[in-house]
Amino acid sequence: MLTFPQDILDDPERYQEAARLPDRSTEVTDDPLVAAAARRRRDLALAGYTRLRARVDAEGARGLADLHAAAGRLVAGRVPEWRAAVRAGAERSAAGAVAAPAELARGGTGHLAQAAVAARTARPGPPRYGMCGRLSAWEL
Repeated sequence: MLTFPQDILDDPERYQEAARLPDRSTEVTDDPLVAAAARRRRDLALAGYTRLRARVDAEGARGLADLHAAAGRLVAGRVPEWRAAVRAGAERSAAGAVAAPAELARGGTGHLAQAAVAARTARPGPPRYGMCGRLSAWEL
């Protein structure tokens, strides 16, 4: 969630337009058009943040209410996707963490045989722009 000014946060189409970077070739590592768009996006988010910060200074936590409401509206369509991700990841992991001590209390150790090491390969191509700069991956 980028902290754009409230009028942009209140309009999902304007938010998407302000947040979107040009879709350029992954062969170009330092595309000046993408870099300029990323700087404009950053500057717009900082302008919104400055206003938000002043509001929070004046109103305390209540000053975040409009930001929170806008964030909820902007991401509401992604809830099913996020629910599925939580079920497949954190919820399943938490269930295992709860079950392991119960199994140990019964003298069972079967869960230990399910241990594994996982690794992920870095996404190929040049670094991409994130919210606050370039995203990079390092080989472990």
